[in-house]
Amino acid sequence: MFLFDTDSGMNTGLVNWPVTSHKRGSLVRMNMGGSAVVTFSENSGRSYQFVLAERRSAERMARAITD
Repeated sequence: MFLFDTDSGMNTGLVNWPVTSHKRGSLVRMNMGGSAVVTFSENSGRSYQFVLAERRSAERMARAITD
């Protein structure tokens, strides 16, 4: 499952690391900076988010993952 949304490009917390873990390790967020995010989930329930420069980049990322 893929979700597209807008994003501030900032992570929660004191330091804006490019890769962070959230929700007790069930979400891995890879932040490249920007205003678009694509989120996908594994069958195990773990989710991943890629924050990218724009929606078009997020759509390309989703296609690359599914191909």
